[in-house]
Amino acid sequence: LLKSQYDILKGRLPENYDEVVLIVDENNEISDYILYSIGLKDQNELIEMMKSIKSGKKIEVSEQMIISYDDILDTEFKLVLNSDIYKNVDGKWLDYSNDTDYMRKLIKKSLSLKVVGIIKPNSNSTIETAGGIGYTSKLTDYVIEGISNSKIVKEQKNNEGINVFTGEKFNVGETV
Repeated sequence: LLKSQYDILKGRLPENYDEVVLIVDENNEISDYILYSIGLKDQNELIEMMKSIKSGKKIEVSEQMIISYDDILDTEFKLVLNSDIYKNVDGKWLDYSNDTDYMRKLIKKSLSLKVVGIIKPNSNSTIETAGGIGYTSKLTDYVIEGISNSKIVKEQKNNEGINVFTGEKFNVGETV
């Protein structure tokens, strides 16, 4: 099914859980957001743009980037599981995503994903895309297993009546 919907422009389809493909649109383009998320554009630029938008300032869009397929193939980026951004401090799980040192260490030990191919919907495809990242179900299984086996999830499962973030009991039956 996948091969009938997509053309491989360069490289190959992923075979292992740590391999992905970059999906481009019918014009061989991808959104800036994808470029930021895989590190081909500086994420600090995106952060500054978001701050400007929130404060009502006008933003200037950078010029269109032209990147060769060869520059994208073999690009590696890290996968951080959501459950790993929390740290147990005095019996409560705190979000450490704003702690630069913690996040650097976490990213360093996180799974590296490698771009092994670039694909696009072919002329027979019913798929419409603005681009994205494609991966196998093996990566989905890896994420599910990693989160399920994380300390925070295990603690919550073992203490269903207690909110592990606050240490307080859940108000069962109450609606908010």
